Amino acid sequence: TILTELGAPNPVVDSTSLIQGSNTLNPVWKVVDGWSVWHEFNYKTLGSIFSHVVNAEWEDPLRVASGGGSLDYEIYDEDQFEHQILSRHTIPVVNDALLHANKVLGLTEQSVLHLGRRGRCTFEQTGDGREFPDWTLVSPGRRAQYRDDDGNCVFGRYHNLLPGDTKISSKWTPSLYASRAARNVEQWEWPVRQVLTYACNLNVRYGYIITDKHLVVFQFAREAVGPGLSAERDQRVVVPAATLALAHARPDSSSTDLSSTFQTLSISEPSAPYSDSHPTTDFQRPKYQVIEWSSSGEGVLTVKLALFYLCLMAGHGPSNIQVSYPRLNSWCRLDEDGTFRHNTSGR
Repeated sequence: TILTELGAPNPVVDSTSLIQGSNTLNPVWKVVDGWSVWHEFNYKTLGSIFSHVVNAEWEDPLRVASGGGSLDYEIYDEDQFEHQILSRHTIPVVNDALLHANKVLGLTEQSVLHLGRRGRCTFEQTGDGREFPDWTLVSPGRRAQYRDDDGNCVFGRYHNLLPGDTKISSKWTPSLYASRAARNVEQWEWPVRQVLTYACNLNVRYGYIITDKHLVVFQFAREAVGPGLSAERDQRVVVPAATLALAHARPDSSSTDLSSTFQTLSISEPSAPYSDSHPTTDFQRPKYQVIEWSSSGEGVLTVKLALFYLCLMAGHGPSNIQVSYPRLNSWCRLDEDGTFRHNTSGR
Protein backbone atom coordinates (compact mmCIF):
# COMPACT_ATOMS: atom_id res chain seq x y z
CA THR A 1 0.00 0.00 0.00
CA ILE A 2 0.98 3.64 -0.26
CA LEU A 3 0.98 3.76 3.52
CA THR A 4 3.60 1.03 3.85
CA GLU A 5 5.76 2.11 0.90
CA LEU A 6 5.98 5.75 1.96
CA GLY A 7 6.80 4.66 5.49
CA ALA A 8 10.12 3.19 4.35
CA PRO A 9 13.26 4.87 5.74
CA ASN A 10 14.96 7.71 3.92
CA PRO A 11 18.63 7.25 3.04
CA VAL A 12 21.07 8.26 5.73
CA VAL A 13 22.62 11.51 4.54
CA ASP A 14 26.16 12.48 5.47
CA SER A 15 25.82 16.20 6.14
CA THR A 16 28.99 16.66 8.17
CA SER A 17 30.64 18.68 5.41
CA LEU A 18 27.80 21.08 4.66
CA ILE A 19 28.86 24.61 3.83
CA GLN A 20 28.05 27.37 6.30
CA GLY A 21 26.56 30.74 5.52
CA SER A 22 23.45 32.89 5.46
CA ASN A 23 20.14 32.23 3.77
CA THR A 24 18.94 33.94 0.62
CA LEU A 25 17.09 37.17 1.33
CA ASN A 26 14.91 39.56 -0.60
CA PRO A 27 13.48 42.70 1.02
CA VAL A 28 10.25 42.50 -0.99
CA TRP A 29 9.21 39.14 0.50
CA LYS A 30 6.13 39.10 2.70
CA VAL A 31 6.77 39.74 6.38
CA VAL A 32 6.25 37.15 9.12
CA ASP A 33 6.69 37.66 12.85
CA GLY A 34 6.23 34.11 14.08
CA TRP A 35 4.41 30.84 13.44
CA SER A 36 2.08 28.40 15.19
CA VAL A 37 1.91 24.62 15.14
CA TRP A 38 -0.44 23.10 12.55
CA HIS A 39 -1.83 20.49 14.93
CA GLU A 40 -4.29 19.02 12.42
CA PHE A 41 -1.55 17.98 10.04
CA ASN A 42 -0.89 14.63 11.69
CA TYR A 43 -0.82 10.92 10.89
CA LYS A 44 -4.26 10.13 12.31
CA THR A 45 -6.21 12.98 10.72
CA LEU A 46 -4.65 12.69 7.27
CA GLY A 47 -4.89 8.90 7.35
CA SER A 48 -8.60 9.21 8.05
CA ILE A 49 -9.18 11.68 5.20
CA PHE A 50 -7.28 9.64 2.61
CA SER A 51 -7.77 6.16 4.06
CA HIS A 52 -9.25 4.66 0.88
CA VAL A 53 -6.23 5.88 -1.09
CA VAL A 54 -3.31 5.01 1.17
CA ASN A 55 -4.70 1.59 2.12
CA ALA A 56 -5.57 0.46 -1.40
CA GLU A 57 -3.59 -2.48 -2.76
CA TRP A 58 -0.52 -1.46 -4.75
CA GLU A 59 0.91 -4.26 -6.85
CA ASP A 60 3.93 -2.65 -8.50
CA PRO A 61 5.36 0.25 -6.45
CA LEU A 62 8.59 1.86 -7.53
CA ARG A 63 11.56 0.62 -5.53
CA VAL A 64 14.49 3.00 -5.64
CA ALA A 65 17.87 1.30 -5.43
CA SER A 66 19.65 2.18 -2.21
CA GLY A 67 23.07 0.93 -3.27
CA GLY A 68 26.11 2.92 -4.26
CA GLY A 69 29.10 4.12 -2.34
CA SER A 70 29.22 6.50 0.57
CA LEU A 71 29.94 9.40 -1.76
CA ASP A 72 26.39 9.10 -3.14
CA TYR A 73 25.04 10.25 0.23
CA GLU A 74 27.65 12.86 1.09
CA ILE A 75 26.35 16.39 0.54
CA TYR A 76 28.04 19.78 0.63
CA ASP A 77 25.29 22.16 -0.51
CA GLU A 78 21.66 22.47 -1.58
CA ASP A 79 22.40 21.47 -5.15
CA GLN A 80 23.88 18.13 -4.10
CA PHE A 81 21.02 17.46 -1.70
CA GLU A 82 18.47 18.17 -4.42
CA HIS A 83 20.08 16.12 -7.16
CA GLN A 84 21.77 13.27 -5.27
CA ILE A 85 19.13 12.67 -2.62
CA LEU A 86 15.74 14.26 -3.34
CA SER A 87 15.68 13.72 -7.10
CA ARG A 88 16.85 10.11 -6.75
CA HIS A 89 15.29 8.81 -3.54
CA THR A 90 12.36 11.02 -2.53
CA ILE A 91 10.56 12.68 -5.42
CA PRO A 92 10.31 9.58 -7.70
CA VAL A 93 8.71 7.53 -4.92
CA VAL A 94 6.17 10.25 -4.09
CA ASN A 95 5.37 10.72 -7.78
CA ASP A 96 4.77 6.99 -8.20
CA ALA A 97 2.41 7.08 -5.22
CA LEU A 98 0.58 10.06 -6.74
CA LEU A 99 0.18 8.14 -9.99
CA HIS A 100 -1.26 5.17 -8.12
CA ALA A 101 -3.56 7.48 -6.15
CA ASN A 102 -4.90 8.86 -9.42
CA LYS A 103 -5.90 5.33 -10.44
CA VAL A 104 -7.48 4.57 -7.07
CA LEU A 105 -9.52 7.77 -7.29
CA GLY A 106 -10.65 6.88 -10.81
CA LEU A 107 -9.33 10.11 -12.30
CA THR A 108 -8.10 10.72 -15.85
CA GLU A 109 -4.52 11.36 -16.93
CA GLN A 110 -5.33 15.08 -17.01
CA SER A 111 -5.61 14.97 -13.21
CA VAL A 112 -2.29 13.25 -12.44
CA LEU A 113 -0.17 15.20 -9.95
CA HIS A 114 3.60 15.37 -10.38
CA LEU A 115 6.40 16.91 -8.35
CA GLY A 116 9.37 18.38 -10.16
CA ARG A 117 11.64 21.33 -10.72
CA ARG A 118 10.58 24.90 -11.33
CA GLY A 119 11.47 25.37 -15.01
CA ARG A 120 8.20 23.89 -16.28
CA CYS A 121 5.96 26.42 -14.56
CA THR A 122 4.62 29.80 -15.55
CA PHE A 123 6.77 32.76 -14.59
CA GLU A 124 8.41 35.79 -16.10
CA GLN A 125 12.02 35.25 -17.13
CA THR A 126 13.64 37.89 -14.94
CA GLY A 127 16.76 35.89 -14.21
CA ASP A 128 16.36 36.32 -10.45
CA GLY A 129 16.16 32.83 -8.95
CA ARG A 130 14.90 34.20 -5.64
CA GLU A 131 11.52 34.87 -7.24
CA PHE A 132 10.70 31.25 -8.05
CA PRO A 133 10.37 28.17 -5.83
CA ASP A 134 12.75 25.25 -6.26
CA TRP A 135 9.96 22.66 -6.42
CA THR A 136 6.63 22.57 -8.19
CA LEU A 137 3.52 20.41 -8.25
CA VAL A 138 1.81 20.27 -11.63
CA SER A 139 -1.06 18.54 -13.39
CA PRO A 140 -1.56 18.12 -17.17
CA GLY A 141 -5.02 19.66 -16.99
CA ARG A 142 -3.79 22.87 -15.39
CA ARG A 143 -1.54 24.67 -17.84
CA ALA A 144 -1.42 28.16 -19.23
CA GLN A 145 -3.25 28.47 -22.57
CA TYR A 146 -3.16 31.19 -25.20
CA ARG A 147 -3.98 31.77 -28.87
CA ASP A 148 -1.27 32.08 -31.48
CA ASP A 149 -1.43 34.46 -34.46
CA ASP A 150 -3.52 31.93 -36.39
CA GLY A 151 -6.04 31.55 -33.59
CA ASN A 152 -4.85 28.10 -32.54
CA CYS A 153 -4.88 27.14 -28.87
CA VAL A 154 -1.31 26.72 -27.59
CA PHE A 155 -0.37 25.24 -24.24
CA GLY A 156 2.22 27.10 -22.22
CA ARG A 157 3.88 26.29 -18.94
CA TYR A 158 2.20 24.54 -16.05
CA HIS A 159 0.65 26.27 -13.06
CA ASN A 160 2.50 25.54 -9.83
CA LEU A 161 0.02 24.14 -7.32
CA LEU A 162 2.45 23.73 -4.41
CA PRO A 163 5.65 25.78 -3.96
CA GLY A 164 8.54 24.13 -2.16
CA ASP A 165 12.03 25.28 -1.34
CA THR A 166 15.23 23.43 -0.47
CA LYS A 167 17.51 24.46 2.38
CA ILE A 168 20.37 22.74 4.16
CA SER A 169 20.46 22.16 7.89
CA SER A 170 23.68 24.13 8.35
CA LYS A 171 21.76 27.26 7.32
CA TRP A 172 18.18 26.62 8.43
CA THR A 173 16.37 24.53 11.02
CA PRO A 174 12.97 25.10 12.68
CA SER A 175 14.70 25.46 16.05
CA LEU A 176 16.25 28.78 15.00
CA TYR A 177 12.94 30.45 15.83
CA ALA A 178 13.32 29.57 19.52
CA SER A 179 16.79 31.11 19.70
CA ARG A 180 17.35 34.27 21.68
CA ALA A 181 20.03 35.43 19.28
CA ALA A 182 18.70 38.03 16.85
CA ARG A 183 20.80 36.67 13.98
CA ASN A 184 19.36 33.17 14.41
CA VAL A 185 15.80 34.45 14.42
CA GLU A 186 16.56 36.45 11.29
CA GLN A 187 17.97 33.36 9.58
CA TRP A 188 14.81 31.44 10.53
CA GLU A 189 12.64 34.23 9.17
CA TRP A 190 13.92 34.62 5.60
CA PRO A 191 13.09 31.14 4.23
CA VAL A 192 9.61 31.28 5.76
CA ARG A 193 9.03 34.70 4.19
CA GLN A 194 10.32 33.27 0.92
CA VAL A 195 7.80 30.41 0.78
CA LEU A 196 4.96 32.65 2.00
CA THR A 197 5.69 35.03 -0.88
CA TYR A 198 5.67 32.16 -3.38
CA ALA A 199 2.32 31.01 -2.04
CA CYS A 200 0.92 34.53 -2.17
CA ASN A 201 2.04 35.06 -5.76
CA LEU A 202 0.53 31.72 -6.79
CA ASN A 203 -2.62 32.21 -4.69
CA VAL A 204 -2.17 28.86 -2.92
CA ARG A 205 -2.47 28.15 0.79
CA TYR A 206 0.14 25.38 1.16
CA GLY A 207 3.92 25.29 0.86
CA TYR A 208 6.96 23.57 2.32
CA ILE A 209 10.67 23.74 3.11
CA ILE A 210 12.69 20.54 2.86
CA THR A 211 16.16 20.04 4.34
CA ASP A 212 18.46 17.12 5.04
CA LYS A 213 17.02 17.01 8.58
CA HIS A 214 13.36 18.04 8.25
CA LEU A 215 10.34 18.59 6.08
CA VAL A 216 8.37 21.61 7.27
CA VAL A 217 4.89 22.02 5.79
CA PHE A 218 2.90 25.26 5.91
CA GLN A 219 -0.65 26.51 5.71
CA PHE A 220 -0.91 30.23 4.99
CA ALA A 221 -3.86 32.57 5.57
CA ARG A 222 -4.53 36.24 4.97
CA GLU A 223 -5.25 38.64 7.78
CA ALA A 224 -8.79 40.01 7.80
CA VAL A 225 -8.40 43.65 6.76
CA GLY A 226 -11.70 45.50 7.10
CA PRO A 227 -15.25 44.20 6.85
CA GLY A 228 -15.35 44.16 3.04
CA LEU A 229 -13.03 41.19 2.69
CA SER A 230 -15.30 38.63 4.30
CA ALA A 231 -18.52 40.26 3.14
CA GLU A 232 -17.68 39.57 -0.50
CA ARG A 233 -17.18 35.84 0.04
CA ASP A 234 -19.68 33.19 -1.03
CA GLN A 235 -21.23 31.42 1.92
CA ARG A 236 -21.18 27.66 2.29
CA VAL A 237 -22.40 25.36 5.01
CA VAL A 238 -19.67 23.30 6.65
CA VAL A 239 -20.06 20.20 8.79
CA PRO A 240 -17.35 18.15 10.54
CA ALA A 241 -16.68 14.65 9.22
CA ALA A 242 -18.05 13.06 12.37
CA THR A 243 -21.33 14.88 11.90
CA LEU A 244 -21.59 14.04 8.21
CA ALA A 245 -22.23 10.41 9.04
CA LEU A 246 -25.36 11.52 10.87
CA ALA A 247 -26.57 13.31 7.75
CA HIS A 248 -26.75 10.00 5.90
CA ALA A 249 -28.31 8.06 8.78
CA ARG A 250 -32.03 7.65 9.43
CA PRO A 251 -32.90 10.18 12.15
CA ASP A 252 -34.96 9.08 15.13
CA SER A 253 -37.69 11.12 16.70
CA SER A 254 -35.32 12.68 19.21
CA SER A 255 -32.81 13.94 16.60
CA THR A 256 -32.32 17.65 16.25
CA ASP A 257 -31.99 19.47 12.95
CA LEU A 258 -28.47 19.11 11.51
CA SER A 259 -28.42 22.82 10.80
CA SER A 260 -27.70 23.37 14.48
CA THR A 261 -24.25 21.86 13.93
CA PHE A 262 -23.45 23.82 10.79
CA GLN A 263 -21.28 26.86 10.60
CA THR A 264 -20.87 29.23 7.68
CA LEU A 265 -17.57 29.40 5.91
CA SER A 266 -16.29 30.52 2.54
CA ILE A 267 -15.17 27.69 0.28
CA SER A 268 -13.69 28.65 -3.06
CA GLU A 269 -12.81 26.59 -6.10
CA PRO A 270 -9.24 25.27 -6.61
CA SER A 271 -6.84 28.12 -7.05
CA ALA A 272 -5.45 29.76 -10.16
CA PRO A 273 -2.21 31.77 -10.22
CA TYR A 274 -2.54 35.51 -9.97
CA SER A 275 -0.44 38.61 -9.62
CA ASP A 276 -0.67 40.02 -6.11
CA SER A 277 -1.97 43.56 -6.54
CA HIS A 278 -2.00 44.21 -2.78
CA PRO A 279 1.60 43.79 -1.58
CA THR A 280 0.77 45.43 1.74
CA THR A 281 -1.89 42.84 2.61
CA ASP A 282 -1.02 41.31 5.95
CA PHE A 283 -0.83 37.59 6.58
CA GLN A 284 -1.51 35.65 9.71
CA ARG A 285 1.27 33.73 11.37
CA PRO A 286 1.82 30.62 9.24
CA LYS A 287 0.78 27.26 10.60
CA TYR A 288 3.56 24.71 10.39
CA GLN A 289 4.33 21.08 11.13
CA VAL A 290 7.78 19.52 11.32
CA ILE A 291 8.49 16.00 10.06
CA GLU A 292 11.88 14.51 10.85
CA TRP A 293 13.95 13.21 7.92
CA SER A 294 14.75 10.15 10.06
CA SER A 295 11.08 9.25 10.68
CA SER A 296 10.03 5.85 9.34
CA GLY A 297 7.81 2.88 10.04
CA GLU A 298 4.18 2.08 10.71
CA GLY A 299 1.99 4.71 12.34
CA VAL A 300 4.50 7.50 11.71
CA LEU A 301 4.18 10.56 9.51
CA THR A 302 7.29 10.32 7.33
CA VAL A 303 8.73 12.89 4.94
CA LYS A 304 7.48 11.04 1.85
CA LEU A 305 4.04 10.37 3.31
CA ALA A 306 3.59 13.97 4.49
CA LEU A 307 4.68 15.30 1.10
CA PHE A 308 2.25 12.91 -0.60
CA TYR A 309 -0.65 14.11 1.56
CA LEU A 310 0.24 17.75 0.99
CA CYS A 311 0.27 17.15 -2.78
CA LEU A 312 -3.22 15.61 -2.68
CA MET A 313 -4.49 18.53 -0.62
CA ALA A 314 -2.96 21.13 -2.93
CA GLY A 315 -3.84 19.37 -6.16
CA HIS A 316 -7.35 18.07 -5.55
CA GLY A 317 -8.85 20.10 -2.71
CA PRO A 318 -9.72 23.79 -2.34
CA SER A 319 -6.34 25.47 -2.04
CA ASN A 320 -6.49 29.22 -2.60
CA ILE A 321 -5.52 31.60 0.18
CA GLN A 322 -8.34 32.78 2.42
CA VAL A 323 -8.74 34.40 5.81
CA SER A 324 -9.88 31.23 7.57
CA TYR A 325 -10.36 27.56 6.80
CA PRO A 326 -12.58 24.76 8.06
CA ARG A 327 -11.11 21.85 9.96
CA LEU A 328 -9.19 19.50 7.69
CA ASN A 329 -11.53 16.57 8.26
CA SER A 330 -14.83 18.30 7.59
CA TRP A 331 -17.37 18.54 4.80
CA CYS A 332 -19.07 21.38 2.96
CA ARG A 333 -22.73 21.21 1.92
CA LEU A 334 -22.75 22.64 -1.59
CA ASP A 335 -26.47 23.05 -2.17
CA GLU A 336 -29.89 22.35 -0.79
CA ASP A 337 -30.19 18.86 -2.27
CA GLY A 338 -27.74 17.49 0.29
CA THR A 339 -24.60 17.28 -1.86
CA PHE A 340 -21.40 17.36 0.20
CA ARG A 341 -17.75 17.95 -0.65
CA HIS A 342 -14.82 17.26 1.62
CA ASN A 343 -12.97 20.44 2.55
CA THR A 344 -9.51 18.91 2.19
CA SER A 345 -9.66 16.06 -0.32
CA GLY A 346 -12.15 17.85 -2.59
CA ARG A 347 -14.07 14.59 -3.04
